[in-house]
Amino acid sequence: MIWVGKNNHPQEVWKGVVGYEELYEVSSLGRVRSLPRICRKLEGKVMKDYLYGGKMLKPYKDQRGYLSVRLYRNDKTKDKKVHRLVAEAFLPNTDKTLQINHKDENKANNSVDNLEWCTGIYNRNYGSGATRNKKRVAQYDADGNLLAVYSSRHEAGIAVGTAPENICEVVKGNRKKAKGFIWRNI
Repeated sequence: MIWVGKNNHPQEVWKGVVGYEELYEVSSLGRVRSLPRICRKLEGKVMKDYLYGGKMLKPYKDQRGYLSVRLYRNDKTKDKKVHRLVAEAFLPNTDKTLQINHKDENKANNSVDNLEWCTGIYNRNYGSGATRNKKRVAQYDADGNLLAVYSSRHEAGIAVGTAPENICEVVKGNRKKAKGFIWRNI
């Protein structure tokens, strides 16, 4: 689903952000903008209307490296991942899957042509994830004694009753333990 404009360059198409249609739009190239609108503001004891011109939002990287934006509605904020906004606006989710895969594995490339709805298993095993998730992992007790070796974080997670992501966080050094154990890649 590539929109092509003049000179064979991708054409940017804008659609309303699902749930925020009157406030924000997302583009087929993965950009997000706020729409012009009239806002009310209390100044002293008088409620005044002013025109908010709208602007392009500057995304930030969340703790997992995904580009996100902060959306406002009714004095409440909500952080949303840009790739999810693009997929919800442009890609039909006929299988009702919950995850979105970046085909080129670049979390910053949120173009609609780079995204696809998928299952969690497909997403984990896609591209380099298949190799990354098959790394052998060693389980240690709190004293550093080797308890077991597993062929993957997934297998280790099943064995001790925790999500593979928790083991991964220990291996990366973001956590000290998962399920009371220390974990290291082999």
